[in-house]
Amino acid sequence: MSDGWSVVTESKEIYSFQKSRIETVKVRLMTYHGRKVFDIRAFTEKLDGSFMPTKKGMMLDIKHLYQLEKIVDTLRKEISENSQTDSEKLSRI
Repeated sequence: MSDGWSVVTESKEIYSFQKSRIETVKVRLMTYHGRKVFDIRAFTEKLDGSFMPTKKGMMLDIKHLYQLEKIVDTLRKEISENSQTDSEKLSRI
């Protein structure tokens, strides 16, 4: 049975950040089944230092990038307007 990743013909990591001690979130641009997509997914580090993708994530066609930007902007505004303490406010990367 295929793991689903065998149909990825091109992949480029764009960004990553440490989510927890055992998970790293990676953002990648990929060609999947001939379509340009972006993938935001948690990876776990294996004992040999390589990373294994988890089921925690999503893959969207690049045509959905604008909608994702609108979602993030809306979340930022909502959090900023409703933050009660400094610890709840967004930190910049």
